[in-house]
Amino acid sequence: MRGVTAFKVWLFSFWTWFEAFFSVSWSQRPPLDQASIDTSLGVEQLRSDEGHHESELTAFFASLAEDIGPGLIYCPVKDGFRLSFYVGAADGSKIKELSGGEQTHREFLAAVASSKVASCERISIGSKFGKRCNVKQLEEMVRALVPNSNFKEVSLYIHGCSLLQMAECVSNLLSGNKAIEQLDLSSDSHEVVGKEAAELLAKGLRENRVLKRLDLRSIGGLVDDEAMEVLTKPLKENDSVLQELLVWKITDVGLEHLGVMLGTNTSLKRLKYWDSNKANDPTRRDEVYMRGYISLSETLCVNRSLESLECTITSSMELKVLLQPLMPTNNKPQANTTLTELWLWESRIGGKEGVDILADMIRTNTSLLRLTLWEMRELRDSDPDAVENVVAILEALKTNKSLKYVSFFGCYSVGGYKVLGTMMDMLLENRQLEEIRLDGTGLGGSWYVHSELEKRRKFKLWDLIKGMANVSPKSGRVFLCGNPYAGKTTLRKSMKLVDELDNKQSSNPSLRKRVKNKFNDKFKTKKESKISIPRLVLERTRGIEVDYVECDDISISIWDMAGQTDYHSFHDLVIPNLSADGSCSLFLVTCNPWDKDSLQKRKISDIKEEVKYWLRFIASNTRRSWAYRPHVSIVMTHFDHWKTQADFASRIEDVVEELKLEFQEVLDFDPKREIFKVDGEDITHAGGMFDFIKVHLKLLLGRLPKTIKACSEVQHLLTEWNKDILKDPKASKIPILKWDEFSEKICKQVEELQDVDKEFAQRKQEFVAISLNDGGHIMYHDEGKFVITNPHWFCHDIMGEFLNRCANVDSQLEMVSSHGMISIEHVKRILSDFIGGQGHEELLEAIVDMMIKLHMCYKQDDKKIMIPSTLRDKSERLNWPTPQKATKLRHVGRRFSCKDVKRTMLSPGFFPRLQVSFFKKFQYTNVGNSYQIYEDVIMFICDGIEVIVEYDHVDVDILLRSKESQDKMLEYLENDIVRHIQDLLMNPTLGCPGVILIEHILRPQCVQELIEVKYRKDQFVSIADLELEVLKSGFNATHIWKACKGLQTGYDKVKDLLGSYAWEKLLKRLHVEPERHHRQMSHAFDQNDFFQRQEDILERQSNLLHEVSTRIEDLLELSVKMQQSQVPKLPYLSKVGKKKLLTRFVPGLEEFELHLMCESRDGVHEVVDQRGCKVHFGSNMTRTVVTMLVWGLKTATIVTKIGAHVAGGMGGMVPDFGECLQAAGLVLDTPGLLDQTSALCLKSLPDDVKLSPNITKDDRTKAEEWLIEVLEPKCKEKSTFYKMFGLKKVVYKAQGSGKHSIAWLCDDCEKKGIQSESLVM
Repeated sequence: MRGVTAFKVWLFSFWTWFEAFFSVSWSQRPPLDQASIDTSLGVEQLRSDEGHHESELTAFFASLAEDIGPGLIYCPVKDGFRLSFYVGAADGSKIKELSGGEQTHREFLAAVASSKVASCERISIGSKFGKRCNVKQLEEMVRALVPNSNFKEVSLYIHGCSLLQMAECVSNLLSGNKAIEQLDLSSDSHEVVGKEAAELLAKGLRENRVLKRLDLRSIGGLVDDEAMEVLTKPLKENDSVLQELLVWKITDVGLEHLGVMLGTNTSLKRLKYWDSNKANDPTRRDEVYMRGYISLSETLCVNRSLESLECTITSSMELKVLLQPLMPTNNKPQANTTLTELWLWESRIGGKEGVDILADMIRTNTSLLRLTLWEMRELRDSDPDAVENVVAILEALKTNKSLKYVSFFGCYSVGGYKVLGTMMDMLLENRQLEEIRLDGTGLGGSWYVHSELEKRRKFKLWDLIKGMANVSPKSGRVFLCGNPYAGKTTLRKSMKLVDELDNKQSSNPSLRKRVKNKFNDKFKTKKESKISIPRLVLERTRGIEVDYVECDDISISIWDMAGQTDYHSFHDLVIPNLSADGSCSLFLVTCNPWDKDSLQKRKISDIKEEVKYWLRFIASNTRRSWAYRPHVSIVMTHFDHWKTQADFASRIEDVVEELKLEFQEVLDFDPKREIFKVDGEDITHAGGMFDFIKVHLKLLLGRLPKTIKACSEVQHLLTEWNKDILKDPKASKIPILKWDEFSEKICKQVEELQDVDKEFAQRKQEFVAISLNDGGHIMYHDEGKFVITNPHWFCHDIMGEFLNRCANVDSQLEMVSSHGMISIEHVKRILSDFIGGQGHEELLEAIVDMMIKLHMCYKQDDKKIMIPSTLRDKSERLNWPTPQKATKLRHVGRRFSCKDVKRTMLSPGFFPRLQVSFFKKFQYTNVGNSYQIYEDVIMFICDGIEVIVEYDHVDVDILLRSKESQDKMLEYLENDIVRHIQDLLMNPTLGCPGVILIEHILRPQCVQELIEVKYRKDQFVSIADLELEVLKSGFNATHIWKACKGLQTGYDKVKDLLGSYAWEKLLKRLHVEPERHHRQMSHAFDQNDFFQRQEDILERQSNLLHEVSTRIEDLLELSVKMQQSQVPKLPYLSKVGKKKLLTRFVPGLEEFELHLMCESRDGVHEVVDQRGCKVHFGSNMTRTVVTMLVWGLKTATIVTKIGAHVAGGMGGMVPDFGECLQAAGLVLDTPGLLDQTSALCLKSLPDDVKLSPNITKDDRTKAEEWLIEVLEPKCKEKSTFYKMFGLKKVVYKAQGSGKHSIAWLCDDCEKKGIQSESLVM
């Protein structure tokens, strides 16, 4: 906020200085000098006026019928008027315009009076931020509008007109017009609306029988108490037709009048007001100001017509009184059930007390459909409890049963892990919400919220689940994660054995007794404590293996995930995500601290990295949550090898504790237990683990929200179905069902999935299937014709074996190569080994289809499929798809990185699935055969835009080049590439739903030169950082790029990097800030002119920068001797080791660093990464130091004053923008450069300098001689000089009738000079 305020101060100070210093006058254009309206001129005469431009006007009106837009805008301009029509939307890029003079203006008035603009129902008279109408123009337009019958909505923006005059015109308009249904009034007078003006408005309201909306919010002034009483009188009458009333500033008495009016009014549906007196009165007492709210609250108890209330609250007491009718109190039902929308505008609700009141209302209200908390102070970062306040609101929303829409617009603290997680948890329990508005909040994961809501809209979830029962979940899953040889399979089989032993009743009671005794015996030796059971001889797990156990009415499945990297690409397909199925999961991260080859303990750092990888994997692939974060326990196996090494065990525990602290925001850990130390073959260890699992799953199930009963019932039926298949392996049944079979055999047994409306029943069944798919219980896609009822069978028996065969293929089969291609026939041949092959041709097709649906592969053609996860051929060096000359093309690049790179990552399977996803997206488009993939690259051409997507296993870079405009490239990038990546990322099955990607802009030259990804590591900048640079440095801000291999230091304008759409969006936001915080100033801040002048400002700044740079020697008043010398002439001093420009004299400091600026004619600037050289000054050289200091300060501030110091590349040397503005006054605005009033430099100067603060000719001469003496010998040693300063001596060609001139340029400016042929070669 301080940066924004500083920018506003700079903006207005810049305009003042710019107009005065350079004699530029952009004063507001005067209103039209039109002849006075003849009082005898009637409407009929207006209608009869004809002119020679009528055909042009008629053609313009006719063209409006072809387009849809927000309406017609009429603005007075110099010597005439201008009509504008935005095609599509108010901020659309296509604008239709017509300008005319006095004659055309009168023809336009005649056309309005005779209703010839029939294609347009809305007109704005003047513009909110542009030209407004004066009183004469208002009177003219009102007289033309009175007989008009086509305009339904009219907005009046008035300038230089008293409220009384405006009220008189509006009264006449309301009394005479029979068509206008909506009237918005805006005035810059800021007068108090008094009784006389209100009486005129009330008269118009009484006589008007069609007006439905009256908006007085922008009249600027307070509506006083008498005026409000008069204004509300017509609305108390039974025949009032007004449905919406919006007023801006009223008092508590005015609010009381509104309350009284609502007691009898039956037409008003929407009321908006802002009680400005209370909001700004520091001496107010709540008990005095409550009368208005008491009146309003009492009225709401009886009013049955008001549907929407928008207001500003300034205390918890006001909030409590206002909300009383909206919630049950004292065992009484809710008094008001007709109000459906509540909008709290820029409110202060009294801290935590007010938040609790608001939360209570949300929990208990049954009628509100829309709730807006617009820039509520308690939900913004200025409140220390803001995050907890937001969470309290979200917790209340969990139990709300009516709201469809909630807005947190402008609540800056709606962000962070806790808020996003709680919001996603809330959506699990509140299934009625349809929309959450989060713009202006900075919530990094808003994509996930919108994705969840989009899924609801697709199914119309609120209709589907209406009346469906909920039940507590009864199933849980345990996932064993870890690297190969971590002991996962041994532990799984041991726990399965424990379950079998525990469930035996009489077959072997002695064995059962021994097992029980061993569990409780902590002091037995290893030999005694181990039960004599056959040693588990295990093969390495392929894919995923699953065991099922039943325990205490809970179904538990144990998923053993293969550790080999070949299988990681589809592990995340089965990681569960909380959905309507009510998944309950426990993750056991297993790690073997003992090296199996060397039989020695492993490095602690390796153990840490291994465990951290799996923690990141789990955090990245599970749904964002706070209350239901994935529970993780860390298991260290092979304990029998290292249990005697206490120090090693202690270090492992320390590492695990460190990781738990790091991941505690995204994962849930058992605070009572650090790690499990187990020997998987020891039945007692396995039994202890199994006991922990049973107890902890019960606790987790108790915390989960209730699930939809139908999902739970279908899940149970599928479990039984799978068990029947396993019981009879000879029956050749496989766990795949056609959709019709799934509907008939499974869903038909669930009563809630049946309906007389077959289509509605089908939607319910699809919703349940997708919920179970998201939870990992089945595999199904809405485009699919089959349901895989057992994911374990598919992942282990099918994909595990299939990938194993591909990795160890017999060369004679020629099935798969490093290019990832395999014939469909070979795929079926492999699959037929697992499902029998006989009579299963359709099922083989179904499995291949499921592989495609899961984005594991895609059909290259009718005979081959591509499996990206098997690719092993890296692209040696990037090349664009076509050999075009880069000089004719534009280049754009973006980088997408994990926001929380330490705790999340793009999982190994994500990029291969992205390769499939893009192929499917472009399969039937003009991309055609241009689509190519490598292990880490995607390349294609679409609509003349060449695209490269590169993955370095951390970030995703997107590189584009084309002859198209940058705007078109950026639009394509956003709509067709970025959005597609985000959609895949948020997919609960195919994506990484725990990851938030942030966007960066790649250096365009990196894209053009295709710099290798390993050298692009610091060649990007975030959009947020660029916006900060604009706030700090102005419209001509630039971003400086560091050098990298193949590229030197350079810079680009922020505007060019962002693109015009993002740039305009940023500029509009910069305008909103002063309007919101300084509303009275905003009327003087002409937005249309602001945008129109921007290019003029930048062009003038550029010209001034060039002019100043070519005359810098004169501005610095250098002597002839200095100008004729061949040494650099733009020095500045800094402290040793500090690059920043020295702006203050430091007493006692005698050693400085001397730096030199580049003397380019296009703009003097700092040389980035310049070493400089150390210089010493004696104690008798104080005035020389001061002179040198002022030279640097003067150069910097001249360019700063122009507003181009960053464009000139001086952003790095200017220490503080505000300080430089003060220094500008020192250097430019005073005759004595060191006068007594300039405390910035004077306060630390020696007394002898203070006595004579002006820099004399003698001072300059001595400083110049010193500089020549220092630099001349260095200039002769060119290589040494270049190493110190990065400058080369060049000769500029003469300009006009002048002479050649010597300058010292950096490499980039020298290169530009050569290209522009401005240098003598």
